[in-house]
Amino acid sequence: MTRNLLLAATALGLIGSTASVSAQGVYVNGVYTESGQTITIPATGNVNIGNAPTFGTEYNAPTTGGQYQVTNDGYIAEGQTYAAPSSTQSYTVPAGQSGTYNIVVPSAPAATHSTPVVNTVPIPAETRASGWAARGVYVGARASVNLTRGTEFTIDNAVDGRNAKVDSEYDDPGFGGSLVVGYGARSAGWGYRVEVEGGYQTADVDRHRIQGLGTYTDAAEGDAKVLYGFVNVYGDLPITERLALTAGGGVGAGRVTLDEYGVRGVGQVLDDDGVAFGYHLDAGVSYQVTDSVAIEAMYRYQQFVDAELETENGNKEDVDLSSHNFIAGVRVGF
Repeated sequence: MTRNLLLAATALGLIGSTASVSAQGVYVNGVYTESGQTITIPATGNVNIGNAPTFGTEYNAPTTGGQYQVTNDGYIAEGQTYAAPSSTQSYTVPAGQSGTYNIVVPSAPAATHSTPVVNTVPIPAETRASGWAARGVYVGARASVNLTRGTEFTIDNAVDGRNAKVDSEYDDPGFGGSLVVGYGARSAGWGYRVEVEGGYQTADVDRHRIQGLGTYTDAAEGDAKVLYGFVNVYGDLPITERLALTAGGGVGAGRVTLDEYGVRGVGQVLDDDGVAFGYHLDAGVSYQVTDSVAIEAMYRYQQFVDAELETENGNKEDVDLSSHNFIAGVRVGF
């Protein structure tokens, strides 16, 4: 080993050592130097080399041409002395093994560079848009345009002692509106909502066709009205982060009124109201505007069945009232 050290010192004019070291980088006087870079060893002064800014081997060079004394070492035997260079010298920090350099470079960890980590926080299923942004209670309002289907009823002893059927058709469109209070939640990616809805809709008579008497258009009078309440259930299937398909329906009851049905200048044949079972089927889309506000557009088929009404001459009739409704609405959550 002594022979190798002397050969190294003679060849390079530096302090030598034959110890094998794998060096990825060292601190020279507190400055990190990567493998492959060149550093300068002064002829005089102190040099501190190690694997941390405050740890290493300090060499004291008293004079040019003098000797370096190892005073704090872990890699070269303490107390050994080597001839110092006559002037400042340069050498390259080895990337692998070395047996010729004056200083045994301790193994140091590779330099690391921190890369900012962008954390993408996933939106929990409970708050991902699927027609409604969050669990909880919401209120809403809906407006609709309605295409009301024709109604029919019979008048006893209307024409020459015979019964006469009255078919009524309606102006398009009719109009409606409703208010809702509901609760929304999540299950396996689907959203579901349960709500109570109360509303009102109306449609004006366009014409009456009275069996045995004829068809009356300009002179036809009357309008169909219904005040209703439903319990609704909806399912919401997300198709984007904010847009969802919506489908559902409801059941309830409505007070159906056929108001002042008749022919101007001839007379009135029906003016009555009655309670009927009602239901509807809906399909459409919901869009999440904000975390607490959603808008919706839906088609609804709605029907009230067997409203018991009494004609002006006393016969009782069960009347159905149905419509195709096109709805726009808004919901606000809490």
